[in-house]
Amino acid sequence: MREESGIRIISTIIVMLLLLGAFFIVASDTVSAGQYHYGDYDYTTDGSPTVVTIKSYTGTGGSITIPSTLGGFPVVAIGDYAFSSKQVTSVTIGSSIASIGWGAFYSATSLTSVTIIGNGHTSIGTQAFYQCLSLNSISIGNGVTSIGDNAFQLDRSLTSMILPSSLASIGYAVFDRCTALTSLTFLGLNAPSIGSGWIDGTPGGLRGHAYSSSNFPAPGTSDFYGLTMGAVIPMPSAPTSLLASPGYGVVTLSWAAPNANVFIPITSYNVYRAVDNVSGSYSLIASSSKLNYTDSGLASGPIYFYKVSAIIAAGESVQSLPASAHVTQSPIATTDNTTLILIVCGIVIALALIIGVILAKTSKRTRQRDKFVKPIYVAALGRCPICGKAVLTDMKHCANCGWTVDANLLLPLTKK
Repeated sequence: MREESGIRIISTIIVMLLLLGAFFIVASDTVSAGQYHYGDYDYTTDGSPTVVTIKSYTGTGGSITIPSTLGGFPVVAIGDYAFSSKQVTSVTIGSSIASIGWGAFYSATSLTSVTIIGNGHTSIGTQAFYQCLSLNSISIGNGVTSIGDNAFQLDRSLTSMILPSSLASIGYAVFDRCTALTSLTFLGLNAPSIGSGWIDGTPGGLRGHAYSSSNFPAPGTSDFYGLTMGAVIPMPSAPTSLLASPGYGVVTLSWAAPNANVFIPITSYNVYRAVDNVSGSYSLIASSSKLNYTDSGLASGPIYFYKVSAIIAAGESVQSLPASAHVTQSPIATTDNTTLILIVCGIVIALALIIGVILAKTSKRTRQRDKFVKPIYVAALGRCPICGKAVLTDMKHCANCGWTVDANLLLPLTKK
């Protein structure tokens, strides 16, 4: 009985230890009800399907990239004050993020570089980068739609910003007292809505830049909510290194992208072709989203000339320098049929050789057969195969010349 009681006590202790261990494992990954921790982040989950909001950063700082998933769920938001006053020096915010919360990087004074890729409906919240005193480089991708009030206020190291064509609104006092700011470039053809006091306290030399085809005011005027417009944005330069490689009825083209800002997206390339490079009568034949194109179904003979241009939202670049190619026909389709004749002759010669070998082997077998069979056949007719006399006895011996045959082996024997 005592032994059984001891076993029960030990079993109970083991079960309790296992339950306690499981509790600590769960507790180590759980900050509070509905809030979790993984790596350098505290986060919450919500919605159906489940999505993640980062609530706070617990890492040591430095250069970071916001994770696209936590706990197996997509990260869609950076919560309010999640990185406030943290020692982060640079941050890349990927395309999964739809919302950057209120004061998300508030007073992150070590932050020098920010890249926001955007996903088509990303918003930058109120005071998101407020008083980031070291921030001097920020890239906002085509996918950010709004910038909230005071978002970059007191960012005194910020000198310039390129604003994407997707941007629809800029809030109140967004660039207030950004004392080093000299340039704002708008890539959209339609000007965003602007909040009051958006550039209060900025240098008098601050200039705005937009495409000539946009609805922004002309250069030299200060009609855009107090911002003086500077020079228009130049169109991208022409694509470079155009190469035309001829084939049988086709020409394969390749080229290099023009030198352009990464946030001025090139949507496609127009491909032009001419037969006469002198007259300049190039016709648009295709549009390609890649840095290559194959022009097929071409007739042989002419020299084909090509040019390529880049397409952006604001229009088309100048055309590249020309490249040319001389298209040839497939060998089977050449006009003098020389190659075809050579191929046919080769086949005929090969067949003749094969037939010759077969006939030679057949002839040899026939001679061997005659050597052994013909004497017996002739002997069977009652004549000697050697002297031709009809003097055989017993169909085996010639009384005239002495020839004989071994009927068993069917081999001719010499004279006796």
